[in-house]
Order: sequence, then C-alpha cells, then structure tokens
Amino acid sequence: MPLPADYFTITLALSCVPGMPSGAGKGADCLTKAGLPPEQGHIEGNGSMTQSTGPLLPEACRCLVDHLPGFAWIISWDSGTPRLLYHTPRPGPFFEPLLAAAGANPLEWEALLPAADRPRVRELAARLLKGESVTETLHLLGPEGEKRPFLGHAFPLDQEVPPRLVGGYLHDITGCNVRLEAEKAVMESTGRFRSLVEAISDLVWETDAEGRLTYVSPQIQGLLGYTPEEVLGRTFLELSPPEERERLEDFLAPLIETRRPYVFVGKTCLHKCGKPVILESSGVPILDAQGGFLGYRGLDRDITERHQAAEALFREKEKYRTLVEESPFGVAIIDPAGRYLYINPKFQEIFGYTLKDVPYGRDWFALAFPDPELRREVMRWWRLDLKKSRVGEARLRTFPVTCKDGSRKIINFRSVTLRTGDNLIIYEDCTERQRAEEALRASEEKYRLLVNNIPAVVFRGYPDWSVEFFDDKVTELTGYDREEFNQGRLKWSDLILPEDLEESRRFFLRALKTTGAYTRQYRIRHKNGDILWIQARGQIVRDAQDRIDYVYGVFFDITKQKQMEQALAEEKERLRVTLRSIGDGVIATDTDGKVVLMNQVAETLTGWTQEEALGRPVREVMGLVHELTRQPCPDPVARVIHSGRLWQLPVHTMLVDRRGGEHILAAGAAPIIDQGQQVIGAVLVFQDITQKRQIEAELLKMEKLSSLGILAGGIAHDFNNILTGILGNLSLAILATGREGQVARRLAEAEEATLRARDLVQQLLTFAKGGAPIKEVASLEEIITSSATFACRGSQVRAVFHFPKDLWPAEVDPGQISQVIQNLAINAMQAMPTGGTVSIRAANKILKENQGIPLPPGKYVAITVTDQGIGIPPDHLPKIFDPYFSTKQTGSGLGLATSYSIVKNHDGYMTVESQLGAGTTFHIYLPASVRTVRGA
Repeated sequence: MPLPADYFTITLALSCVPGMPSGAGKGADCLTKAGLPPEQGHIEGNGSMTQSTGPLLPEACRCLVDHLPGFAWIISWDSGTPRLLYHTPRPGPFFEPLLAAAGANPLEWEALLPAADRPRVRELAARLLKGESVTETLHLLGPEGEKRPFLGHAFPLDQEVPPRLVGGYLHDITGCNVRLEAEKAVMESTGRFRSLVEAISDLVWETDAEGRLTYVSPQIQGLLGYTPEEVLGRTFLELSPPEERERLEDFLAPLIETRRPYVFVGKTCLHKCGKPVILESSGVPILDAQGGFLGYRGLDRDITERHQAAEALFREKEKYRTLVEESPFGVAIIDPAGRYLYINPKFQEIFGYTLKDVPYGRDWFALAFPDPELRREVMRWWRLDLKKSRVGEARLRTFPVTCKDGSRKIINFRSVTLRTGDNLIIYEDCTERQRAEEALRASEEKYRLLVNNIPAVVFRGYPDWSVEFFDDKVTELTGYDREEFNQGRLKWSDLILPEDLEESRRFFLRALKTTGAYTRQYRIRHKNGDILWIQARGQIVRDAQDRIDYVYGVFFDITKQKQMEQALAEEKERLRVTLRSIGDGVIATDTDGKVVLMNQVAETLTGWTQEEALGRPVREVMGLVHELTRQPCPDPVARVIHSGRLWQLPVHTMLVDRRGGEHILAAGAAPIIDQGQQVIGAVLVFQDITQKRQIEAELLKMEKLSSLGILAGGIAHDFNNILTGILGNLSLAILATGREGQVARRLAEAEEATLRARDLVQQLLTFAKGGAPIKEVASLEEIITSSATFACRGSQVRAVFHFPKDLWPAEVDPGQISQVIQNLAINAMQAMPTGGTVSIRAANKILKENQGIPLPPGKYVAITVTDQGIGIPPDHLPKIFDPYFSTKQTGSGLGLATSYSIVKNHDGYMTVESQLGAGTTFHIYLPASVRTVRGA
C-alpha cells in the first residue's frame, strides 16, 4: 500500500518533537565530525538544533504536522518500558476518547485492537524493536465498539537495537471517500508545504539512494550560485572542496549505511564563484512502503557568517583561557554570594589550595589568615573595597597569606568588579621581590658602609693609568689629595716604583686576555718618601666594541701584612732550624690526624720523608706496636685531639719503621691550641731509646755482677782461710802417717779435694776482683793467637784468625786476657763436639756517643769470637754471664763470669749475640793504647 502523501512532512518534523534525546546526541556528533566545537551548536530541549537563535526547522513545519489528519506518535523505549513522548495534539473525535480511555501508556493500547489483530501487532512490535520499519493495515475499536481500518507505519528513530525511540503514523482509510478526502488533504498539505519550502530562506533538498540530488529548492541559487537544474543529478561531494570531501564522506558513509537521520554542522560547499560556504545540514532517510531506502531528504542553512563569528569567538575564548591558565599570577572569580567559581593553576601553585579547599570566601579567609586579628583586618578592608568598588576599577591591597604547606607569602591582591557582579581577583606573589628589594636596600647600605669603612681605597681607573677616587682615604694612603688624581694632575703610575711598574703592566695585559679580573701586588712611594706595599684588585670593563672602557677596583695597603709575612718567614726558618737541631723526632698533624710537618729526626726514625708523609694519616707513617705483645698501640694523636690533653705513650711502645726496623720509643703527644682555645691539631714528640735501654740493661747486669763479685769475694776469702788450715793439717797428717796404708790414701784424696776447692776459691777471687790485673802494653794479636791455638790443641776445632796489619796495641794483663780467650775457645769447642771452625777477628774501632755500647768515646780494639755451634737459646742469653750458670754437666759456671769480670776490670765491655742453629759470637772491646809495645 503506498505511503500517504504527507509522510514526508511527518518524518521531517519528527526531529522537532519535544523530549527527543537522540536528536541531541546526533547533533553533538555532527558538530564533532564537522570539526567544530560543540559550543557552536546545541540541541534544544524540543529536539531542534539551534546556534545562538532560531530553530533548526521553521515553526511552520511543526504547525503543519500538528494539523495533519490522522494520528502521529513517538514512543520512548529508553528505560525498557514504553513511554509516550508525543502524539498529534488534536487527534480527532475517533482517537480522543480512545486516548482518554487508554491513557499515555502504550502497553494499554492493545485494548484498542480486536483480538484477532493483537498477535500480528505483537509480531510487528518485535520487528520494530529489532530496528526494522514496519507498515501494516490494521483495525481499531471505536468508542462504541465499531471497527475502523487504519494504515499504520512505524520506524526506529536511532541506530540502537533495541531503539530508544520509535515513531509512527495511523491514517484512517475507512471508505473511498474518506481516502480521497485524505489524499486531497495530503495534497493540500503538500502544496502548503512546498509553498512553505520555497518561501523559507533555507535550502531544502532530496537525494536518491546514491546521494544524487533529485530535488533542490530555488534557494540554492542564492546560497551557492547554481540554478536547481545545474545541480540535479550531482552529489554534495561534487559541490565540496577537494580537501573537504574525505571528511564529509567519512561522516555520511556510516549514516547512509544505517539509514539514520543526521545533523551536520560545518558542511562546506563551494559557491559557484569558488567561495566556501559553511552549512548546517540535517537529513532524514526516505523509505518506501516496504521500508526500502530511497534516499535522503534534508535542509541546509547558511551559517558561514555565524561559523566565522563562532570560530573568532572560540579563538578569542581560547586566547583568554590560555592567557588566564598560563598567567604568572593567581586568578580567581568569586560570585556575589562569595562562592569561588574558578581558580587558575597558578593560584594552586602559589597557595597550594584547590577549589575543593576554598569553595567559599569564608573558607579562604579561615585558611589564608589563621590569625584572628589579621583576618578581621583583611575582611574589613575587603568589605570596604566591595562597598566603594565600581565596575572595572582595580583595587590593590597587600597582605601576608598562610599557604597550605604552612609557609607565609606576601601577596598583592588586585580586585576588579565585573559587570556580572562577580569579582575577579588577581594574586601576585611578591615575596621574593620584597625580599630582594629589602636585600637590595640592605646591600646598598652595606656597600656604602663598606666603602666608607673598609681599609681600602675604591677607584675607577682608565687605560692611561689615570684614576678617580670616591673618598679621602686615598690621601691617608698616599699623602696626595684625591683631587690631584681626579683632575688628572697625577696618575697612579707616577707612584709605582720603576722596578715594579713594568711587571704591573705585563700583569694587566695578561688579565686582558682572560676574564679581565686581576689581583697584583707592587710597591708605591708615599708623598713623604716611605715605601708602601699595595695590593690592587680590579675588573676590566669593556664597551660594546670590546675596548677597555674603565677598570673598577680597590687598593689595599698591605705593608704591615708584608712585614708580618717577613717576620713569619723568619719565624718559620727559626722553627725549621730548631726542629732540625733537636735530637727528638717531631711530627705535627691537623685535626684529622694527617701529617703537616715532620723534622729530620722523625724522617730518619720513620723512614718517610716529609714530602712523602704530608697529608698521610700519622698512624700510617708511624707504625706503633707494643714491644712485648706486638699488638698495635692506640693512636696517640686521635686521643689527644679528642681529649685536648697531654698524653704519654706506654713504656713498651715500639716504632716499626718503613724499612721494618724496630725502635723503642719514649714519646708524648700534646694538642695544638689556637688563640680561641680550639684544638687545631696535635704534635707528637718521640725519642729512640733503644740504645739507652740496652745500656741500662748492661749497666744493670754489671751492677748485678759487681754485687755478686763482692759477695763471692767475701765468701772466697773466708773459705780460703778455712782451706789453708785444712790443707796444712792434711799435709802434717800425711807426714806423720807415711804414704802407705789406707789412711794415707784417704788423706791423699782429702788433700787432692782440698786443692780443687782452693782452685775454685781462686776462680771466685778472680771473678770478684779480676785478680788485680797487672797491665802492660801488649800485642793482642800474639796473646789471642797463642791462647786460642793452645786451647784448641788436640781437638777437632780449628781456630782461624783475622787481624789488620795496623792493629792497635792495648794495655792489658796478658795472663788474664789469655784466660778470657781460652775460656771463649773452650766454649766454642764444647758447642761444636763434632768439630768445626772458630773465627777470631780483631779490628780497630773508634766509639762515639750514642752507639749503644756502655763505654766512653775513644779508641778501642774490637775482638769477635764466632763459632759454628748450636747457639744459645734466647731465654739463656740474659743469664750467660751470671756466676754458676751453665748448661753443661761438667762446667762450673764461672768461666764466662770470670771472663766478663776480667774485661770489665780492663775498662772494657763484653757482650754476646747468638741464634739457634747458626752459632754464637762474643764481642770484646778493650781500650787501645797510644803507647807502643816494648821491644817492638
């Protein structure tokens, strides 16, 4: 069945129905796809498209639909329950009672259908909810129960499945007359519509399914410059500029494919003269009775000027928005009720508060001014300014503001009342500027005070050595009035000593080749003839042509400083000589314990030179260990710096030098304290007492042997007297009894034992007194050779001698020295039971102070006796010269003790050194004689 003639009018007007939300969505989509901001057009609540003023379709279209015969309707399925959004306002006498009975709920409309038609209607409704358009002839029950035929057509108004909106039309086709009347009414309506279309200024058009124009209203000539005949059969793509076609095709292709109505704001076509024309285009699909797609019917309106104005407005808005957003000042807008409408990012950056923190002015005042008194003061000025303000007039106030992080800033507030009644507030953070201004004022004041009070002369100089001075201190410095310089009568080079002037010029030229800054020292002659030392500091300033413009700088009188430096240098030299001359090692450190100074004695003992040790930790330069445990000693410097008091090193402190040598030290450390009583370092003073300890040990041993000798001498004398009596009586008894018989033999054995006892007593007397040596000048070479050869005779030990040709003679008791050599040879023989060699050497030796030998300086003959025996254990060495100390079963323990005593009685010295498995060496020092051997 063909569609009614007024179907075009109905479908065209459906987008204007009140409460049609899909139109708003499509309108927004069209704007976006057209590349225009949504602000340039919007869908009004009645579903029409507006752009500042005017509906999308003329009001006449709406009136026309409202007066159409039949019944048109729109139902919303948005919530899942059908809801009637629109129906023909004057549906006629047939529908009015039905609507009154069924109400606005479309679910109750089923009661208006005969029972036989209801399943078919449900089937059509299901197809409609699947997105299909349906057309069907059906019957409705009238108020009196009569049935009347109607042509019904329904279709979805959006692309969603199920659709949110569906629309439809019911046309009464009762009887031919009714139909003819309806067709007549439709024709009349169509005529009225065509008259209306041709009367409006907008372009009305129709296209076929391929988009070719099949109808255009005459307004196309005024809009695009073409007659209708020139564009029929062409597409809008052909009328668009090439760069626009792809965008337009991308927008229209999915719409045409889904056959949806559309609104497109920003469609661009070319005028016949080539000028682009911006259109607002809307279209709805044209469907046949079976729902087949025939094309589109639509309306285009020229919005070129409006589009250009909107674009200009958009750009202007964007410019001001960017200006506010990127402003270096905080910006806020407050309505008359005190509500914050807007704050820019800089506001948040300055204060840390967001719009959520300060929704109202009272919140702002409470946070920004937590001090009640200050808050009342600020609010008083705010109200006063509001009361006196005029539109557009800015008001400036400055207050301290507390930020969100608790910091305080100095803010300039500029408040402007707008025509809308709102207040625009501009916040300028002038904290740093105020601080800088205060700092600048303080700096200027300090500069003035500095220039007036510094012990220097400020000047401005020029390449020809002329100078200008800013105060009278130059007179105090040079004796000349400053006007003599400022007026050019005297140049600064006139004062510099000739021998320093040339070097000053060279220094200046070197500064020219670098940054232009310089510091140099030279001498000038005062007006009274005195020579002064000057330190000049300056900066060369160049002009735009890179030539010397002037020099700014200061002159310092450093004469006293130079004198102090000279005195300090002399003092340092004295200190250096003093440190070099003293016999103790001295090391000075800083507070970090690093070496800053050491004298030559310290260099000798540690093995480090001062250059090598500077900057090194003192514990690295001085390896201190305990003499007995070999454990590291505490760092004395660290202890002194920490405590600030003197500290003596322990008795058994030993230094292991860089070469591995060992030195027993007597040392102490003391803090170095400056004038402010602050510890600025430490000084370590130490003395090598290794030889002193050895001498003390030898003296102790000599004292011990001397004490033993006195004791042994007393006992020996008494015992000798007793033995004399015993021996005499034994001799008399032997004479009385004869030499035969057992008694005689017993008496002979007693006499022999008494004689051995007498020999032992004699050895004790020799140990105690040395047998009172009878000295004479003798050749030690002869004594040593004969004594050692005699002692080794008959043994497997061979004596080897080494004597210089000029061996000095000595004043000795030949018998006692012979006894010493024999004792040492016998000891060597006993240490080498399987044989070997005993090496005996003699050499001339001159002893000096502090050589570790407890003898006065002078000439000596040094005798060494070395065997190849098993050696002496270290724990036996200190006891080797003690009386009666022996490791041999047959020894008396008096041989070495007697030898030591004999050498001591000859004003000599005897010592021993031994290493297990490597043999033993005895050293004997006897004073040399200046006299010659008798008979030589």
